[in-house]
Amino acid sequence: MKLTENDITRKMLNVLREENEVGSKQFPIKRNTPNFGDVRTAQEDTIRKTIGEGITFDDNSLIFYPNDRIENSDIQMNATIGSLNVKFQFKYRDSSGMGVYIWANGLQLTDTNTRVIGKIHDAFVNWKQSLDENGDLFEHLYKASTAED
Repeated sequence: MKLTENDITRKMLNVLREENEVGSKQFPIKRNTPNFGDVRTAQEDTIRKTIGEGITFDDNSLIFYPNDRIENSDIQMNATIGSLNVKFQFKYRDSSGMGVYIWANGLQLTDTNTRVIGKIHDAFVNWKQSLDENGDLFEHLYKASTAED
């Protein structure tokens, strides 16, 4: 059977839709999420201690992104430092290996603010290391997040 251009286009679109569905799955880890709320609370506490600024975390600050395999899954932490009008994000699996991102609106690079940025970097390193040391966390998150499917 010869495929028409229309058939090929439909197959390509189906593949793209499936990939988009896999990439868009989210498993938010809230403070009251069974079996994982304490992980979130511990991570928030550690980040606050490292940075030492007025950091806020919303309900969806910590999100696990299950993928087709555990090895391809990711976890991300988002937070805000209101006094500096700074948002930051930690990505565990980042192609560069340094998945720390900062968004600032009109942040003056004073010595104090530069130190805070350095502390955000330090908090990321600590956060990633704690995830590495908690070897079975990804496995447990993956099982919990895919059980809802």
